[in-house]
Amino acid sequence: MENGAMKYIDAITGLRTVAVFVVFLCHSYVDFAPGGFIGVDVFFVISGYLITSILLNEVARTGTISIAGFTSAVPCGFCRLRFSAP
Repeated sequence: MENGAMKYIDAITGLRTVAVFVVFLCHSYVDFAPGGFIGVDVFFVISGYLITSILLNEVARTGTISIAGFTSAVPCGFCRLRFSAP
C-alpha cells in the first residue's frame, strides 16, 4: 500500500451483504429470521470500521482529515454529503 490506498477485502463486503439480507428477510416477515434487526447493528459496525480505517489512513498519510477527500474516498450515499451541504 505505497499510495495509502486501503486493501479491498471481499469478506467485509460479504458480511455487509449478509447483514442487509437478514434485515430484508426480517422486514419480509419470514418466520425463520425473527432477529433480523441484528443485521442493522452488524452493518453499522462494519461500516464504522471502514470509515474509521479511511480516516486513520488519511491522518497517517497527510496529518489531517479533509472532508472533501473523505467523501470522494467513500462510495455510495456518503458522496451526496458534498452536494447537500449549503
